[in-house]
Amino acid sequence: MSSSNQQNLSFGNYPIMQSKEKHEDIKFINIQDIGAELDGEEIWLRARIHDSRGKGKNCFICFRQRIYSVQGESLVDVFGQISKTPSPVSSCTQSDVEIKIQKLFIVSASEPRLPLQMEDATRPDIGEETGGLAVVKLDTRLDNRVLDLRTPTSQAIFKLQAAICEAFRSNLNKRGFIEIHTPKIISAASEGGANVFEVSYFKGSAYLAQSPQLYKQMAIAADFDKVYTIGAVFRAEDSNTHRHMTEFVGLDLEMAFKFHYHEAMLTVAELMCEIFAHLQKNFQPEIEAVRKQYPSEPFIFTEKPLIIQYSQAVSMLREAGVEQGDEEDLSTPNEKLLGRLVRERHSTDFYVLDKFPLAVRPFYTMPDPLDERYSNSYDMFMRGEEILSGAQRVHDPILLTERAKIHNIDLEKIRAYIDAFKYGCPPHAGGHPLLIGMIHLPALPGTPKHVMPVEQIVEKVQKETEIYLKSELDGIIIENMHDLPYQKFDENIGPEICSWMTKSCLECLNILGNKRNKFLLGIQVLAGANKTAIAVAHASADEGWMDGCAGNLLRYRKMIGAEDIGIIVDIKKKHCSHSITKDINIAQTANAAEFFLADGIILTGNSTGQEASVLDLEGLK
Repeated sequence: MSSSNQQNLSFGNYPIMQSKEKHEDIKFINIQDIGAELDGEEIWLRARIHDSRGKGKNCFICFRQRIYSVQGESLVDVFGQISKTPSPVSSCTQSDVEIKIQKLFIVSASEPRLPLQMEDATRPDIGEETGGLAVVKLDTRLDNRVLDLRTPTSQAIFKLQAAICEAFRSNLNKRGFIEIHTPKIISAASEGGANVFEVSYFKGSAYLAQSPQLYKQMAIAADFDKVYTIGAVFRAEDSNTHRHMTEFVGLDLEMAFKFHYHEAMLTVAELMCEIFAHLQKNFQPEIEAVRKQYPSEPFIFTEKPLIIQYSQAVSMLREAGVEQGDEEDLSTPNEKLLGRLVRERHSTDFYVLDKFPLAVRPFYTMPDPLDERYSNSYDMFMRGEEILSGAQRVHDPILLTERAKIHNIDLEKIRAYIDAFKYGCPPHAGGHPLLIGMIHLPALPGTPKHVMPVEQIVEKVQKETEIYLKSELDGIIIENMHDLPYQKFDENIGPEICSWMTKSCLECLNILGNKRNKFLLGIQVLAGANKTAIAVAHASADEGWMDGCAGNLLRYRKMIGAEDIGIIVDIKKKHCSHSITKDINIAQTANAAEFFLADGIILTGNSTGQEASVLDLEGLK
């Protein structure tokens, strides 16, 4: 249809568009941009006819663009005037406006009989109870995939998928990661030969990559430091559950670390929380479109990721009355149950399960140095569904060879992979020890050495907090170091000390602002005792002469519902020495602290200002 004909007609069919004319004078608007503020404006719109109905001499047509609609499947151009509706149109996303059509031209006509109706394909998934309404079965959807992809739900899912990849890529780029592209046709099975597709490769055989894992590790050995990849993953698994797919898009990353694999674990966990927040902030219409067809409770998560030890998860399941072995992998029902238990206890749908049994992990997973039954590996879950698996990789060629033999892997087929670690490779997929700054308060009111005005004490807390925050430390511990001589035990600490310690912490939190949830804040109220008492208590654990308070303290924390407050143990008290030195080393002391349910460990030097021993730190690893 020529421009002149189009101007003279109010309706009709376009000829096949072969780019004959540009029509630069016609400007189209998106449905999502139409609102009551445009009342009276004349616009052009290209959309699909979603639905139509007659009423008297009038015809009402509902148009659709992706997930948005406004009052068949033919693609049309519409010219009309925007008008406010006298009452909301509940069946449309733009419920407060309508278009008084002046012109309508068919761009591409649809066949009159459709194999499925959009209304049926977007009906909420409520199982067998459909009230007699038509149900579009999966086979019908797959046989007519183009129509199925036009539904608002499918449009929203693909948009959310793209947003996840974009957020994954942009957040890792900001953290200094490099994107790499790994081979998808490989000479050996990725993880030991199971669940892989074998393909003919000229005169031999090859496999479709089950994972980019080995190539990511080789990149780390080549000093790439931090890498990620987004690409196809192939699994020869029967697709008889929603969790097993023969092909999907995987988001993988690998990174080197200095001392501990938790750096990688926390990096990934924080990345996931950032992606969740990004989706909830910027893609709420898409999320609601999916929830409309697949009803579910809103997804909840904490800004600071929840980390649970595998052994703790086993205990939670046993308390709930189910059988779960210490070294067994979690079954799907048990994963689901754990997700419900975590939500009930911790108000989060996202959590990290750390320290998996070694027997259920791939050959390249680093064993736990403190307990050979477990490994330095973790999974991340959403509502009891595993969405990510990670671990510290074995970077020593001798240990890697031993692990491969245990898994009955043909060493010749992974020779190039093992050899890559012979020339020195940094430990990877791990983390760094937390860097904690100390704020030593001047003597507080009520103590013999108190002279500094309280206003100056507050200023000192504010200034030192700002310094530590700018230095990008992981946390701060506030301590009443100068309240000499120290009082012994809680019953001797007066309310004036408690109130000024609280005031100091509040000032610290005010400086931290919106970073407080990612910044550790510790409090130590000194209950002084003599050097002998401290040495005996540390050397003899909680049953020592000092009457250690772990038992009472943990029970009190549970009673008042303060499990979010961590209890950190100083396992090498400065200004003193252990009376038992030959029988208990630093690693055994750390094990004892963990056994008695410490949430974390502090390693200090022998005196204030003296750095911790590197050898002691290696012993803790």
